[in-house]
Amino acid sequence: KKSLGRDKVFYKYPRAYREVRRGSTFVFYVSDPVKGIIGEGKIERVVIDTPENLYDKYEQKGVLSLKEVKTYADTKNNKVLAFVIGKVTRYPKKIPIDIIRSKIKPRFDPQGSCFISQKELDTIRKLEGMNYER
Repeated sequence: KKSLGRDKVFYKYPRAYREVRRGSTFVFYVSDPVKGIIGEGKIERVVIDTPENLYDKYEQKGVLSLKEVKTYADTKNNKVLAFVIGKVTRYPKKIPIDIIRSKIKPRFDPQGSCFISQKELDTIRKLEGMNYER
């Protein structure tokens, strides 16, 4: 359950910066064994810097090694996008991926990072209290 701790940092390619903003909501998807969205958190900080600087600053808050962080670096300027998640809310019920794809976002791809609209987030919040477990 490390992904739902307070103040976690995630890394992306810098070109994702247009979609990643302070105050945006980040949903937590867990693949195995859950295969569903289990909660959400607010983005508190967005930083673009070298992998080494970001790793030095956020090592204890991240789940990646420096080698893994470097895989997100822009090849032109060696910069990585990091965003820090603050307050996290765990949903009472998971939202299974088949429900996400059938009712919210047909092309939902949690492994490739998938941005969702406010309308989709509102739908997730409505569904999170319902039991879709089979």
